Amino acid sequence: KNAGKDSKRKKAAAATAVVLLLIAGVTVPTAVYLSRRKVSVDISNNVDVIQEYTVNIKRGATIKDIVPQEIKGYTFVGFFKDATLTNPYKDTDKINKDTTIYAKYEANIYKVTLPTSPSFTIEGEGIVDNQVEVEYNSEYSFKLELNPGYEESDVRVKVNGEALTPDQEGYYTITINGDMTIVVEGVEINTYEVTFYDSLEKNEIYQNQEIQYNQLCIYTGVTPTKTNTHTYKYTFIGWVNAQGEVVDLTTTRIVSDLELFANFKEEYIEYSIHKPEQVNIQNEEGVYLSNTATLHYGEIVTITYDTTQG
Repeated sequence: KNAGKDSKRKKAAAATAVVLLLIAGVTVPTAVYLSRRKVSVDISNNVDVIQEYTVNIKRGATIKDIVPQEIKGYTFVGFFKDATLTNPYKDTDKINKDTTIYAKYEANIYKVTLPTSPSFTIEGEGIVDNQVEVEYNSEYSFKLELNPGYEESDVRVKVNGEALTPDQEGYYTITINGDMTIVVEGVEINTYEVTFYDSLEKNEIYQNQEIQYNQLCIYTGVTPTKTNTHTYKYTFIGWVNAQGEVVDLTTTRIVSDLELFANFKEEYIEYSIHKPEQVNIQNEEGVYLSNTATLHYGEIVTITYDTTQG
């Protein structure tokens, strides 16, 4: 009614009011109320981005004369005649009366950069080459899993320098407001003790070493020795574990505390016996031994002497 009474004054006005409704690419119910030259709009609150503003333009101006507002995190797509954003304006369409138009915006896509490390793995949806693309103002969740051999006593996860707190299931959640970088601090590699003993009896320790997880161990102590007996001589040939299995330090990576024991090759000590031809020597089986025979310590032999003429 007011609009009818004031129609003459409207025609005399130098400008027309335009209300722009900025909608984030979705359909929303609207209620429009006309009051003289002003259009007010009640928008439901189930939309990510809603703004309402009024601009004055000259009668007969085109849509392209209207400059859309800049909205952080969103890119302007175009002006539409309906709230469902299905009937777009053309740049040449003119405005000759109070009008409600709808501006469509789309959320920008930003990159979240995730760290890589041999100490942990990050789990999350859509990760490609340690990056994930996420819409502005949406949430993204990820989980940090430490790899074997690493401690989690003082792990700190930060995004753009700000510390994050995980939920009960260990997921970290961030709200996207631009390109973001995740940093993980405080992950420490485990160290293990490697002890080198002389034998399974552990009478002597040759060396103790602290070795980081998954690293090789290099023995730098003195070469182990074992005293020879009358029967055997011993040569050091490497290391064995408590089960007697050979451990090759050039290929074995340390993943737990380890005890190693010197391993020796045991060889009979061979003794030579020299005799004149008149002397006969027999072993315990009665076999005659030659002049080049070799014997082992503790063997029993029988020696006889054959006299010859003269």
